[in-house]
Amino acid sequence: MKLPGTGTINSYVVVHQPIGAFASDVPYVLARIVLDGTGDHANVSSSVADCPWEQIRVGMRVTVFFDDVTDSVTLPKFRPLE
Repeated sequence: MKLPGTGTINSYVVVHQPIGAFASDVPYVLARIVLDGTGDHANVSSSVADCPWEQIRVGMRVTVFFDDVTDSVTLPKFRPLE
């Protein structure tokens, strides 16, 4: 099954303390995203970028992009759907 690249923020937290190898820029948003067309069955936890954390809201529509963190690590992240 191919999953869609869009969804809706169901819940989120704003992280102000760096945690882990890929979290040096704080604050950042970690969100639970319900993917479109899956009911409430396909959820992804990911960071939300390209939007000030103060503007993130439950119900916000987002789309996936892929961030090449290193030459060998690529992470799916989300940004607001325009």
